[in-house]
Amino acid sequence: MVFDLSRIESLLDLLGMPQRAYPSIHLTGTNGKTSTARMIDALLRAHGLRTGRYTSPHLETVRERIAIEGQSIDEDRFVAVYDEVAPVAELVDRDSGEALTYFDLTTALAFAAFADAPVDV
Repeated sequence: MVFDLSRIESLLDLLGMPQRAYPSIHLTGTNGKTSTARMIDALLRAHGLRTGRYTSPHLETVRERIAIEGQSIDEDRFVAVYDEVAPVAELVDRDSGEALTYFDLTTALAFAAFADAPVDV
């Protein structure tokens, strides 16, 4: 497996660059990212902004990774976004000769869900 950004870049390009539909805050570090993301999410919502939050890992269901307005994405919305992204992901997999990673796919799902919602941040 080759770890580079070419496959996720291709996928996002074919999806119309959904991650560019809203400003993002990217958290890095070793510990506390989910807690920090939840605090920032709550602060932004308290100021009237519509938020999307993507975190990992999940505990019970992959839908926990994608939150809109502080709530995990519901199953119907998750399926709708998956149905939008999956055929494009299959094209990228076929054209690149190597499958997107699980993280690539869930990241693209989050970006698309946030663009579709839409969110402010």
